[in-house]
Parts: sequence; C-alpha cells; structure tokens
Amino acid sequence: MFSNILFVVGSVIQCASQTVWTMIVGRFVMGFGVGIGSLIAPLYISEMAPPRFRGRMVVVNCLCITGGQLVAYAIGAGLDKVHNGWRIIVGISMIPPVIQFVSFFFLPDTPRFLISKNKVERASAILHRVHPTASPELIEMKVQELQHLNNSIPGDTVIAKLANGIKEIHVVPSNFRALILACGLQGIQQFTGFNSLMYFSGTVFKAVGFNNSTAVSLIVAGTNFIMTICAFFIIDRVGRRRMLLLSLPCMLGFLVLNAVAFHFIDIKFQGNDAIVRGNTDVWGPVIIVGMIGYVGSYSVGIGNVPWQQSEMFPQSVRGLGASYATATNWSGSLVIASTFLTMLKTITPTGTFSLFAALTLVSFIFVVLCYPELSNLQLEEVQKVLTGGFNIKASVSMAKKRKQVSHFKKHIDVEHEHIDQV
Repeated sequence: MFSNILFVVGSVIQCASQTVWTMIVGRFVMGFGVGIGSLIAPLYISEMAPPRFRGRMVVVNCLCITGGQLVAYAIGAGLDKVHNGWRIIVGISMIPPVIQFVSFFFLPDTPRFLISKNKVERASAILHRVHPTASPELIEMKVQELQHLNNSIPGDTVIAKLANGIKEIHVVPSNFRALILACGLQGIQQFTGFNSLMYFSGTVFKAVGFNNSTAVSLIVAGTNFIMTICAFFIIDRVGRRRMLLLSLPCMLGFLVLNAVAFHFIDIKFQGNDAIVRGNTDVWGPVIIVGMIGYVGSYSVGIGNVPWQQSEMFPQSVRGLGASYATATNWSGSLVIASTFLTMLKTITPTGTFSLFAALTLVSFIFVVLCYPELSNLQLEEVQKVLTGGFNIKASVSMAKKRKQVSHFKKHIDVEHEHIDQV
C-alpha cells in the first residue's frame, strides 16, 4: 500500500514538472515504489498460493507487468503527436496504483506474517480459505510448523533479527545456495540484454532504417506479453528448470542471429544520430525477426522464473533473500540502462549482441549445473532439496512425485464433490 502511495506522489510530481530535474525527482520517488512493489508482490503471492498454483500466480504478476508495458507503449504511440501528451501519459499512470491501493483493503496478511505476530487464529482462518479441502488436523500441523520456523531466528527486535538473518543467509549452506540461485537468475535476467531492448528498442530500430520505430517497439512489447501468457499455462506443468533449459538456447540462437545481421549493417553514431550503411532491406527484417524471437524466448523462461525467488528461502530469511535477489535485478537494470548505448558506439552492435550471447551461454551452463526443479514443492520442502548440494536429480524426482500426489488429490476432491452433489 505504501508503494502505491509513492507511485501516485511520483506521478503528481512528474505531471506538474516544468524542469528536467523536477521530472527526475518524480521518477526517483516512483522508483522507490517500483523497488518495494517488485519485492513484496512475488513474496506475498508465494506465501499465499498453494504449491500447485504458486508458479502461475507469480506469473500473473509478471503478466500484469508485461501487459502494462504493452498498454503504456500503445498509449505513448497514440499521444506521440499530441501537445503535452506526455503529461497525459503520466497522469493516466495514477489510476492503477489508486485501484490497487483500495484493493489491498480486501486482502489479508499472509499466515506466515500473522504467526510472526502471534495472531494464530487469524492465520488458521486464512489457511482454511487457501486450502478449503484440508482437514483441521493438517491446518494445525501447518501452523505448528510455521511457529517453529518463525522462532528459528533469535532476536527480540527487528534489528536484531535482521542482523541474525544476514548471518544465517550467508552461513547456513542451504540458505547460501538459495541466495546464489536467486541472485544468479536475477542477474541472468538483466545481463542477457532484455531490458536494453525494452528501454532502447525504438533507438535500435530507428538506427536500422525503420522510421516508425514506435510501432516496432509495440510488436516487441506485444510479443513479451503473449509469451508471458504462454508461461502462465505451462510453468507449473513443464517445470521451472525445463523451461529455462529450453528458452536459454533459443535466446542464444536469436542473439547470434542479431549479431550476424548487424555485421552486414554498418552503423556509425555521431552524437545522437546514427548513420547507416548496408542493405537494410534484407538485414533489417532479419533483425526484427531475431529480436522478436529473442523476446519470445526470454519471456517464456528467464523473464518469469527468477521471480519465483521467494520459494527458495525458508521463512526465517525469505524476505531478506528476496531483497538480495530483487536488488540484484535492479542493479543489473541500472548497469544495462547506463551502458547499452555506449556499447553500441564503442564495440558496435555486433559486439554488443555477441557479448549478450556469450553471457547467455554462461547462464545456460549455470542452470544446467546448479538450478534444481522446484515446481510443486512446499516452500519448506525446497530447503531439503538445497541441503548438502544443489541435488538436481533428487529435486526432479521429488517434484515429479509431488505433482502426481497433487493430481491424485485433485481427482479425489472432484470425486468427493460429485458424491456430495448426488
């Protein structure tokens, strides 16, 4: 709710700005809201959602982000020629946070948070709502488990618990492996170059000869949105690990295709202008196809899986671990935003996309060697997987068994419902 307040305040400052620095201040305030929201939303969802729906629920969050980007591009294109149209765009951005702020009045706190505040009865009631078919005995066992986990971090104050949590996340091997995985995936999400396209797609397409670069940018944003919808339907069925192992090689192939295409289009930058030499009629469409393919591959895999970060950590350090991972994401975003145009000028577009391809190859090796399958597992079961190593084979087997059990329970629930109706 606080992040939504920051969104509105930032929008008001930007909408009323008369100087560049006032605009920057407004963006700065809104940036705090983005940082808070991007951490809390996946964390809240992962603690509330049942295991078999957790992946899809976090993807819903990503789906709203990519859908919002698409709508923003469309509104921007529609108001591009309108006098002071940018003020209208910024003004419109106040509407979603106001709606979201009001919506949060109807949402409960998570059971894990309530138990940390000794509100056991309210936590039990919410668990019953989330798991309506669970028996009272199972709910009571879950409450006791959460109470035990909540007491695992010593300290009487928030500062003391934070200090002990920082120590535990680095000292306990399973926690540190989770930290490596969460931060590693968020780093991969940024340093394979996707946000460079989202931030500067119009610049890139204009450089290769497309005058209506905004329309092409809309296609990129639309691809991102559509493939995120695909990820929603398959993430809990296919599995996080398999999605990454399929999407990363596709990303690599399309990045190499872009690097080759840019080799045949000589682009020289002079100030803010780009001088293009080469056959853009042939290689320009190849670049568009390569970028759309890259965006699609990214969106279905590394664009969504890292935001499942909260499921890797135990309750005692979950918020802290998610904070580390989210900070890694936005640090990478800052680096990419600050260096992409400079890389285009200094090492050429071919060198830039070749660098992203090399980082994608390293990322694929990292996933093959280190990332276990966490789909369908209880949050507390994930720690068993990460104890004693990354245990990739064991995690795949455990996730498969859990999926079978989940399907069986779903079948039994349907049978019980049918019997009740009879």
